[in-house]
Amino acid sequence: MSVPDVSRVVLLAGAADPTAVGAALATGLRSARGDGVAVVAVTPGSACGTGAPTTAPARAAARRLAASLRLRGTHATASGRLVHVRLADEPLAATAEAVRVAAACDGPMVVVVAGPREPAHDPLVASADVVVAAVPGTVPDGLAAVARADGIAHVVALDPSVLARGLALTGLPVLAPLRALGRTLVEEAA
Repeated sequence: MSVPDVSRVVLLAGAADPTAVGAALATGLRSARGDGVAVVAVTPGSACGTGAPTTAPARAAARRLAASLRLRGTHATASGRLVHVRLADEPLAATAEAVRVAAACDGPMVVVVAGPREPAHDPLVASADVVVAAVPGTVPDGLAAVARADGIAHVVALDPSVLARGLALTGLPVLAPLRALGRTLVEEAA
C-alpha cells in the first residue's frame, strides 16, 4: 500500500489554541496515513502560549526524532506519537527552520502559523501540500470561498475545550473535526 502524498500541511490558526489545533490535525494525519510519528511545528505569535506543551509518555520513535532535531539546534519535545517544535521567533528564520525540520522527518508535519501571517511565511505556505485555516466559533458565510481563492483548501471552525486541548497536545485524537479532516486530506490525495 502506498502512502498518499499529503505530508506537509500549513495551518493558519486563528483558533483559541493554535498549538492544540495543530497537534490534533497532525495526529489525525498520522493516524490516517498509518505513520508512527507526526510533527507539529509552531511559529511564535500572539495567540500562542509560551509554556511547554502538555506531555504524555513519548513513543521511542518520537523520542528519537526529537533528540535528532535537538542535535540540529531545534527546540523539540516528544509527547506520545507527536514531536512538538517551537520555531524561531523571527518569521524568516522560522520558515527556514521549518524547512529543515521537514527534511528530517518521514511522517506528516503540520506547521502552525500562529498570529499574523507575515510575508516571510509565504514560501512555507507555498511549499505545503495543503493549507488549512482554523477559525474560532463558526465559519462566516463566504469565508470558505474566499479562502479557497487564496489557496486555502479547508476552513475548520472550532474552539477546543480545556480537556480536549490537553489531550490533543499529548497526541490523542480527540478533536473529531480535525481527526476527520486528516482522513479527508489523505483520501483526497489518493
